[in-house]
Amino acid sequence: MDKLDEQEAVREYVDAIENNIEYFKEWCAIYKTQKELAQQKVSQLEMKVLQLQEIIRQYQNGTI
Repeated sequence: MDKLDEQEAVREYVDAIENNIEYFKEWCAIYKTQKELAQQKVSQLEMKVLQLQEIIRQYQNGTI
């Protein structure tokens, strides 16, 4: 392998690493978005649970 081949191999290796870095940045952005959406859904479900608990409490107390 001559010097030019070695340099080309190094360039290809660096390009591959840079591509992996970009892929992981994109993956992290998607993960962050999905995590935020999931947290919003959990919050919504928690509110519904609290509402249902209040309805049950009122029913058990005979206020509804």
